[in-house]
Amino acid sequence: MEPIKVRKQGNSAMITVPAKFKIKTGTEFIPELRANGIFYRFTQKEDNFFNFDEDILSDLIQEGFSGQNLLKEFKKRRANINQGFNKMIDEALLEAENTPTTSEEELRKEIGL
Repeated sequence: MEPIKVRKQGNSAMITVPAKFKIKTGTEFIPELRANGIFYRFTQKEDNFFNFDEDILSDLIQEGFSGQNLLKEFKKRRANINQGFNKMIDEALLEAENTPTTSEEELRKEIGL
């Protein structure tokens, strides 16, 4: 894939998403600055798949936390989940950078097509 360049549009810096990615116009992303680049995460308005707040609170209540201790421990565990996801993303990106690519022709030969 060819690299893309940042271009200026008004007071903003813009990047182009290649058409072959088939991203619909109006799709929203959240950019996250990482040590090895920028990661763009899709936003979903009602996606609670990664929302563990109720699970964390339930566990903490069962463990006997209450009052300010409950709030303190909740914030700590919630931050740990975000850090864990960020670590998994960073590891996956690093692995992808270090994985050699196979051309279509090489893959066809390998699987006998």
